[in-house]
Amino acid sequence: MDKGFFGHRILISTKGYYRYLGFIINLLPMRYHKIGLTAILALFHLSVISQKERNIDSLLTVYRNSPNDSTKVKTSLEIVSHYMYKNIDSAKFYAEKELVLANDIDYLFGQMRANHQMGIISYHTSVYDSAVYYSNNSLDIAKILNHKKQQIRVGHSLAVVDFHQGNYESASQTNDKILALSEQMGDSLMIAVCHDMKADIGDRRGFYLLAQKNALKAVRIFEELNLPIRKADM
Repeated sequence: MDKGFFGHRILISTKGYYRYLGFIINLLPMRYHKIGLTAILALFHLSVISQKERNIDSLLTVYRNSPNDSTKVKTSLEIVSHYMYKNIDSAKFYAEKELVLANDIDYLFGQMRANHQMGIISYHTSVYDSAVYYSNNSLDIAKILNHKKQQIRVGHSLAVVDFHQGNYESASQTNDKILALSEQMGDSLMIAVCHDMKADIGDRRGFYLLAQKNALKAVRIFEELNLPIRKADM
């Protein structure tokens, strides 16, 4: 499914609608402009929420009407991604079904992604043993498929689990491996993320100069990638 298709059509109509509202506001006396602008911003916020709800409704409809095949697994992946940081119980519900189906139809790519999603869910519910178990499953399949990008992202997940359990040496070793692979792949985002992780590990271990050096590297890359939100998180 092309996620952008529905959003593109809604965006066109939304733009036209707000242009019209802007024209109406300009006809109002100046003292009412601020009220009109506030109304537009409020309507825009509601329209964004509405678009997202339409998208998940569409995904759920496709999911319910799909046969048990790889397309249903891929749809499940999108549904889980939608719910991951909004409703962890719903994310887990669909991730478990996704993994069972991927195993039943022997769909390796789906197994790889579903295991990773189950690992992330387990981490966010503080079930760290399961997080490591599912992440390692995903990593093993990623190696079979020679899917380097997935190896990098699952490796980062494993490093994060170690970090939050205080296993800084293990986290550092894993992070160094995925940094080398990220550099080999030319994955600038993950190179920055790895330097960010090196900064966090260095800070926790008391290596403050090393932490500062890696934090600055991460910031420079994030700036080049134009990712201000990530910089703010640092």
